[in-house]
Amino acid sequence: MFAKAAALLMRGILHILYFMRVEGNKKVPKEGGLYLCSNHSSYWDPVILGATCRRETKFMAKEELFKKPLFGALIRALGAYPIKRGGASEVNAVRTAMKITREGGATVIFPEGRRVLDPSKRPEVKNGIIKLAIQTKCPIQPVGINEKFRLFGGLKVVYGEPIYYEGYYGTKPSDEELDRLAKELMDEIYKLGGLE
Repeated sequence: MFAKAAALLMRGILHILYFMRVEGNKKVPKEGGLYLCSNHSSYWDPVILGATCRRETKFMAKEELFKKPLFGALIRALGAYPIKRGGASEVNAVRTAMKITREGGATVIFPEGRRVLDPSKRPEVKNGIIKLAIQTKCPIQPVGINEKFRLFGGLKVVYGEPIYYEGYYGTKPSDEELDRLAKELMDEIYKLGGLE
């Protein structure tokens, strides 16, 4: 209940301050495990996804962010759980993401692995999200976020069609194939966001 209230409050704030426009969020499956994947250029991206998705989401966030009282409380209400950078904590974070989706929840993952401030300098995307989707047999929901984070600057969030990888269930795709699928996913995300 508190999560829904936090999402509604944040959605209202984003609409007022940033003229936020949301398109396609009715394409989000109403139930079942789901990976919500978008480009990542701001610390606010998980909050934006939590506020605009039609269902409750979970996402990993650096533990340092929880030390900021108001922001920490907000992201926790929107489904954040803390992780430490590197080592066993990141492995546990992946296991947590798998557990969430296997239990029918939706979890946010940024395939780029870090914030990318300049869309023209996209890093080589990691293929781990494709492995997770195939292993857990859950779809990926691509979302493009085009944000100009200045007051009244504009914010557009576009949801694409969920991507299912049924043809790969029960198989072990090569690294080259996984890399290709990961690149196609990010190409779709950037296209949705108008960031190409």
